[in-house]
Amino acid sequence: MPLPLIFSSLNLPGLCVLVTPRTRDTGLVLSLPAGGFFLQRLGLLAGLLILSGTVLLGDDLLDQPGVQRLPAVEPLAAPAWLKPADDPVVVEAKKTWTGSLELGLNGSDGNTVNFNLHTGFDFARQTSGGVFEVGFDYAKVNSSGFKTDHHALLDLEQKWIGQSRLGGFVHFAFDYDEFKAFDSRISANGGLDYRLVDTDWTELVWRWGSGFSQEIGGPTSRTVPEAIFGMQLKRRVTDRQQFEMEVQYLPDWSRFADFRLETDVGWKILLDQARDLSLKFDLNDRYDNTPGGLQPNDLTYAVLLLWEL
Repeated sequence: MPLPLIFSSLNLPGLCVLVTPRTRDTGLVLSLPAGGFFLQRLGLLAGLLILSGTVLLGDDLLDQPGVQRLPAVEPLAAPAWLKPADDPVVVEAKKTWTGSLELGLNGSDGNTVNFNLHTGFDFARQTSGGVFEVGFDYAKVNSSGFKTDHHALLDLEQKWIGQSRLGGFVHFAFDYDEFKAFDSRISANGGLDYRLVDTDWTELVWRWGSGFSQEIGGPTSRTVPEAIFGMQLKRRVTDRQQFEMEVQYLPDWSRFADFRLETDVGWKILLDQARDLSLKFDLNDRYDNTPGGLQPNDLTYAVLLLWEL
């Protein structure tokens, strides 16, 4: 950059000796005129100003011959032991068994003595090909010292569920009822399931198949071949309420006019999410048009406290 005219009379090479180490290597000697003390100080000030301007114009200075750039210094990385550890990823283990327990009690004491007990459980185990389910219901009613209801129902079922909507099932049931024409009844059947609707809120399954039933301790012990046509519905009404219904129609293969019809309806209302406690309204109906001289229809209903496991 050109120097201002006012500094043309100064011995700038000598001045540079004072301000730059490079001129120190050239052997130049400061040679200001004798008695030029004022001019010497003025030249020093001018040199500093020129040097400051050159530094401000850093690119011009760095382009001069003999000037080298220092290599860029990489920032020091913190050692691994100083870095905060990542939060561990917690993978929630999938439950193999799920289920629920239910209990309902009511009674009275005084002129009449009544005691009603209704309890049961449902368990499900996830398998490689589907799910295995166990269900049990038990009810006993005493009124004024007389037993008016006493029955138990056990259901075992294996479902095969794949990627398609079509699946399979095998079902076994044991039915005990002290007030039926028989002591107990066993039944077994199997067939196909078709998931007509399968969403987070609604599940609707149709089923059909074939099997048999046999009454034990009754007027007849004949093994009855049966068809099965059924429907299962689960509907989440809200985040805290769920409706469930299952209907099975089981006609006699040899005589379709003889049939059994089984209906289960339930409504669950979540009471305490932290404790998995719910209130359940349960209705169970068993219809048999060959009752052996008794009423063909048995209807039970209950209000239960349900605990999810």
